[in-house]
Amino acid sequence: LGVFDENLLLIIQLSFGGNLSEEGTALITTEDGGLLLTGRTSSTNGALGEAYGQDDIFLIKLAADLSIEWTNTYGGSEWDRPAALAETSNGYVVTGSSASSDNDVASNQGGLDIWVFQVSPSGDLLWSSSFGGSSSVEPESIAIDQNQNIIVAGHSNSDDGDAIGNIGGRDGLVLTFSANGTLLDQDHFGTNLDDFFYDIYIESDGSKTCVGITNASAQLGGLGGSDYYLVKLNTSNEVVWQEIYGGSLADGGYHILPDADGYLLAGEHYSSDGDITTHYSARDVSLLRLGEVIAVSGCTDASACNYNPLAVIDDGSCEFVIAGEISGDILPSAFSEHVYTYPSTAGSTYQWSAVNGVISSGQGSNEVTVYWGAEGTGSLSVQETTATDC
Repeated sequence: LGVFDENLLLIIQLSFGGNLSEEGTALITTEDGGLLLTGRTSSTNGALGEAYGQDDIFLIKLAADLSIEWTNTYGGSEWDRPAALAETSNGYVVTGSSASSDNDVASNQGGLDIWVFQVSPSGDLLWSSSFGGSSSVEPESIAIDQNQNIIVAGHSNSDDGDAIGNIGGRDGLVLTFSANGTLLDQDHFGTNLDDFFYDIYIESDGSKTCVGITNASAQLGGLGGSDYYLVKLNTSNEVVWQEIYGGSLADGGYHILPDADGYLLAGEHYSSDGDITTHYSARDVSLLRLGEVIAVSGCTDASACNYNPLAVIDDGSCEFVIAGEISGDILPSAFSEHVYTYPSTAGSTYQWSAVNGVISSGQGSNEVTVYWGAEGTGSLSVQETTATDC
């Protein structure tokens, strides 16, 4: 842990560890002016607390003068690794990934599950909750809402166990826990491709803004590859709007901060087109500053001709073509001509196709003449295109 002054000169450097490897992964300031640091430890000599398994989660509480107030470890006999920290009104809450189902971790659904637990101001474990399925379920960020509920953002590839409602591939995932660790709600977001949430920001009105990555760039109106994925949710976790940012290659967001006019997004990019104009080599760091994002109105029915995947407010503009019936002789003689008609709509064009027959006249209109060939099975079909290309 390094502390720097306003000129970025190193003031204090602190080291923590045991007989094996440690890694610091998250750090927050605390209301008492101190710091709380978390990470993973594989040490077995108890340098940071009791050793439970292959990897445990450690917490180190520092006072305002950076003296150590307490250290502790948490976990089970398998892999346990932290992702994010938050302070609550009566302690600290941690989320991470766990493969354990013993000691501090009550259950496991398969592979790595999301593990959420709270400790007291002095580091005592208060409660522990797990959430998972047979496939990947991973946390990335944690926040506390105005009701002291605990909000965890991440991604899920499961549709069994605790994780129900998968949309397709990996989903952006938002979990809501009560202040005592009871799961209140799970919400999945995204497309039929892979989508990820990496950070979440709770607005003053209780709404939420999530940032991450979507692989459905082309599907959502982008240039291709992957894009920054920004989703605004109301207090009921319903989508208010969603936006993508990026170019034709692999781009994505990992962190969000509020800005005077909108948001700041930090992430990575390979693109040099679309929303990102500069690229140096391989993977670059990107910082996007956004203005106010306006909810998109349009057709929200995926079965409509003019479906807008970015629209979250249906404006009543959805267009549909209602199928009709072709009229004409269904038992024609071989080597004969017959007239067939389809209901006419002003401005529409009609593309006819015949099997074992030839459209001899009328192609493009709602009435054609068909010359049928040798005796046998044949068919006739028509595709209508409206004046608005529906």
